[in-house]
Amino acid sequence: MSNDIEIKPLTAKKIDDFFYYLNDHISDNGKDNSPLFLPISRNDLRIPEELIDSFRDGQSVSIDKLGWRRVFIAINEKNDIIGHIDLKSHSQNYTSHRAVMGMGVHRDYRKMGLGYLLIKSIVSWAKNETAIEQIDLWVLSKNRPAIRLYNKLGFFKIGEIEDMFRIDGVSLDYIMMSKKIEKTVANNQ
Repeated sequence: MSNDIEIKPLTAKKIDDFFYYLNDHISDNGKDNSPLFLPISRNDLRIPEELIDSFRDGQSVSIDKLGWRRVFIAINEKNDIIGHIDLKSHSQNYTSHRAVMGMGVHRDYRKMGLGYLLIKSIVSWAKNETAIEQIDLWVLSKNRPAIRLYNKLGFFKIGEIEDMFRIDGVSLDYIMMSKKIEKTVANNQ
């Protein structure tokens, strides 16, 4: 992976670029016999309005409140967005110690270690800047490359819902994975 790549928080200045990148990223969902990475049909590849609102509005919500979301983007030397990772609140009360992760990598930067760097960055941020103790994620069971990456970075399977989705005539299971955030304990001697 090139040293010319920077991972930084998404700002209002880059939000339109982010949505352009995200629309392009979603267009790869299940393309050319690759596994679906989102539970949506290949015929419905667009950013849903509620997702746009969640990304836009969640940035300004305090992390201790429901509805928060923090997005980090990977930028190349041309200042193009080439990947993203985000954490958001669960949708239930009493879950402020946990967050849900989502991510994506531009097609030209896949299998180069960027996903690994994005996850390491968000875990470090969660560990050092928040009270989050656990990061959860959902992944389609046929997305083996993603599952391998998550396992490599310490996520473990905690559940699976068989036949959760039926997309384009195919039954898909949904796997929930989780990673405990090891907080550094200060040595008070």
